[in-house]
Amino acid sequence: MDTITHGIAGALLGKAFFFEREGRLGVLAVTVGSVFPDSDAFANLFYHDRIAYLEIHRSITHSFVALPGFALALGAVTCLLARRHSGFPTEAEFVGAGYPGSPADAESVGVGNPGPQSGPSESESISAHQAQSRAANSDAAIPNRWWRWLLLSCLFGIGIGLHIVMDLITSFGTMIWSPLTRARISWDMTFIMDLLLTTIVLLPQLAAWAYSDPQRTRRRCFGIWFCMTAAVAAIARLAGQFQVPISATSVATGSAVIAAVLWIPSAGGRGFHWKRSAYCRVGVAALVIYLGLCQIAHRAALVRVKDFASRSGIAVERLAALPSPPSVLRWSGLVETPKGIYRGSINLANSSEPAYLFFPNAENNWYLQRAETQADVKTYLWFARFPWVTYYETEGLHVVEFKDIQFFFPPRGNDPPFTLRVFFDAQGHILNSTLLDR
Repeated sequence: MDTITHGIAGALLGKAFFFEREGRLGVLAVTVGSVFPDSDAFANLFYHDRIAYLEIHRSITHSFVALPGFALALGAVTCLLARRHSGFPTEAEFVGAGYPGSPADAESVGVGNPGPQSGPSESESISAHQAQSRAANSDAAIPNRWWRWLLLSCLFGIGIGLHIVMDLITSFGTMIWSPLTRARISWDMTFIMDLLLTTIVLLPQLAAWAYSDPQRTRRRCFGIWFCMTAAVAAIARLAGQFQVPISATSVATGSAVIAAVLWIPSAGGRGFHWKRSAYCRVGVAALVIYLGLCQIAHRAALVRVKDFASRSGIAVERLAALPSPPSVLRWSGLVETPKGIYRGSINLANSSEPAYLFFPNAENNWYLQRAETQADVKTYLWFARFPWVTYYETEGLHVVEFKDIQFFFPPRGNDPPFTLRVFFDAQGHILNSTLLDR
């Protein structure tokens, strides 16, 4: 999933369940946690080897094993910033709601609040009371800080966990048990960039903002509708260049749905009385329903792929139904065999059987065998789910080429993303290997 959608989803979850008690800092913690795993992209600054980056991306920062450590570290850093910068909520503001260990909590059980005493003068009693209160507050500060650190760490952990799950639902593959194992797990429910999913997590937050000021609601709703409709139309035009058709009817339908979501709360003026958390909880529910529909569609598409393999009588080594933009009804069926890979486009709205293209592997030869012994190629074959191997000669060079068919898009022609080429000279020496990742 793209990092922007991760951040929007984290903000949605934070506003839905944590804002009313933890405030803006709680929402910020969940949001930062939801984008933190993609910090592995900074590895590009240190690793110029694109093959090495394949081993880093979606590994340790996307691991459930490492999640507690990252969450605790982020919580500790935030606590330090909260003490040094006045822009963050103070300790009293953060624990004022009655968290364990707060001064208010200490006073509620009698700590630092002595009863009337006889003997000392009134001024002496007041001074003694103030000194005792300061001592009690100082003693309470230590558990108070520990509690805040653990609470913030939990919020960061929730955000990180959300990120991992939202990457799991794509087909790219995520090493959720790193460093215990390098296995790449994928649930194949949504495309890496899902416009509908992004809309689901963004629109409720915009609607809550629009209805927060009754005098500006109409203008805000119109602005949101116009901008989102224009964005959908622009994306549809761009998708057409990549042979991913999004019809004008689909754009119009999407625009109508956005308008309905924005204007329905105005019926009877009820939307003006809803809290922001209510809007966001509706968004979370809509997201869960959408993912459930994606899972149902995935199972239906997978059945069709298995039916094709069964009817064809081919020797199946691996098969999958992978999400394909722009809708939950479109999927790519892939079947790997010893001789090559079959790929077909599935439309669940159409009951007819799709046509499958066959991508034959190159015949085994010395160059192919030599290439497969190289570390770069071994890493690539570990990464690729459906590797297609070809061999050709050009300008006196021998080239062994590896492509992952799940990333094959016709407009890229012979250069789909994640293509690895190994070049040999006429004497069979390896000159270099190059990975095209974009």
